[in-house]
Amino acid sequence: LVTQAAAFAVSTLAVGPLLPTPAAAAASPEAEEQARRLLGPLVSAQASLQRQVQPGARVPLLRMPHAWQEHWEVRADPATFLAKLSAGLLELNDKDTRGFVYVLDESNPGTGHAQLSVFTRKRWLDIVSIDIEPVGPGRCTVDVRCVSSGLFPLSVPGAALINVPLGFVPFGDQSISQRKTCPDIRRATGLDIVVLSRGRIL
Repeated sequence: LVTQAAAFAVSTLAVGPLLPTPAAAAASPEAEEQARRLLGPLVSAQASLQRQVQPGARVPLLRMPHAWQEHWEVRADPATFLAKLSAGLLELNDKDTRGFVYVLDESNPGTGHAQLSVFTRKRWLDIVSIDIEPVGPGRCTVDVRCVSSGLFPLSVPGAALINVPLGFVPFGDQSISQRKTCPDIRRATGLDIVVLSRGRIL
């Protein structure tokens, strides 16, 4: 199973993840150090693979029970939004009482793209893709897409490989993205944000 999973992972990487990941600035050293401290070596190592493959994001309809999207209007320009997000997530990780960890993997004001890794208390990995468009002075719209990236949590040894062939297995996310992840991200920025639309991703 592990050999088959590894082979499938290589072929999947050649195609590229379903959620777009444009070239972007890496996470800050402070964010990387905080993530290593909170997650530990096993979860951190497995996340680096699963973040690239995203097996739970690849099959339309089957991903719907664990994929969520929102469209926001923000009273800030894209650079301010990303700066506030970066600082706010560091503070959120220190205060979160439910054991979630939010890691800003990529942030690029030039392209208006960012990507987060969100780890639940039991260390399931959710990928959050953020795309920002300026719509006027001091205003922008933000498209947020969240998807649970694998069936098993990364606290299980070998889960990053086991999850690859199980990408075709439907599973739910207990509505975590709509109940906690997206509200936490909005709150972390400290900005005036209006949710214009939201719903499941097909």
